Amino acid sequence: MYGGRGTSSGCPVPAYSACFDALPCLERRIICFVSMHLMHLPEWPDSPGSIFSIDGEEAHHALRVRRLGVGDIVRACDGNGHLMIGEIAATRRGRGGSWELDLRVLETRVIPRPNPAVHIVSAAPKGDRLGEMIEGLSQVGAASWRPLFSERTVVEPSDTKLERLQRIALESMKQCGRTHRLDILPPVGLSEALMLPGAIIADSSGETWGRLPAQDNGQTLTILVGPEGGWTDAELAEALSSSVPAACFGIHTMRIETAAVVAAGIVMHLSARS
Repeated sequence: MYGGRGTSSGCPVPAYSACFDALPCLERRIICFVSMHLMHLPEWPDSPGSIFSIDGEEAHHALRVRRLGVGDIVRACDGNGHLMIGEIAATRRGRGGSWELDLRVLETRVIPRPNPAVHIVSAAPKGDRLGEMIEGLSQVGAASWRPLFSERTVVEPSDTKLERLQRIALESMKQCGRTHRLDILPPVGLSEALMLPGAIIADSSGETWGRLPAQDNGQTLTILVGPEGGWTDAELAEALSSSVPAACFGIHTMRIETAAVVAAGIVMHLSARS
C-alpha cells in the first residue's frame, strides 16, 4: 500500500486506526486510494520514476489548503482517463511567492470510460441551478451535457456561461474522484438531438425506465430532458416518428436539474449492476 507522512495523505486518522487495520488488505488499499488528493494535470507526465514540477492553483491548494508535504501520496489525472499516482518529492516558493512542488511518478494507469456512456441533452435551468446540475451530473458519472433548444426553451447559455460550466465540471471531477471530465458540448436543437446515438426522451408518458434490449450491448445512451414547461405535443410526436422511445424516470414532476441527474444516476446504477 502506498504510504505517506500520516493523516495529511488521506489515510485514516489515529482514532480509527484499529478499525482500519482490522479491514482486509484490499479494502484498506481502496480506502487509501479514493481518499488521496486528486490533482488535474493538462500535460501528462513521463514514465514512472520521472519527476516534474507543478505550480499555480494546483500546487497552492495541495500545499496550503490540504496541508500536504514531502512524502505524501497524491493522484493526478488529465480529465481524459489518464491517472497517475505520485509522491511529493519537494516543495518551495517560486517567483512572486507562489508555491511549487515536485512530484515523483510512482505509477500510471489508463482508466476506461464507464459503459454505456450516458450523455444528457437538456434545457438549461435558470440561475445557479445550472451549475448545480453540472456538479450533480459529474458526480453520478454522466459523460457529457449539452444545452437543448426546444419550443419552450427559456434559458440560452452564453459562451461565457458555457466556459464557466467547463470550470465547474473540472472542479467537480477532482472533488468526486472521476478521471474523465464531464464534457460540456455546444447547444443542439430537438430534431438534431433525436438523431444522436441511443436517444431516449424523458417524459412521464413513457414506460418506467428499464434497460431497453437495444441498449444491452450499447456503448452510448443519450437522454433528452425537456424544459420546465415540458414537451409540446408536436415535439413528442416528432420523437415518436423518429422511433425515439419515451421513458419515465420518476413518479413525480421534477425540475430540469433534478430530472437530468436522477435519470443519469438511474442508468449508471443499473449499468453497474448488470
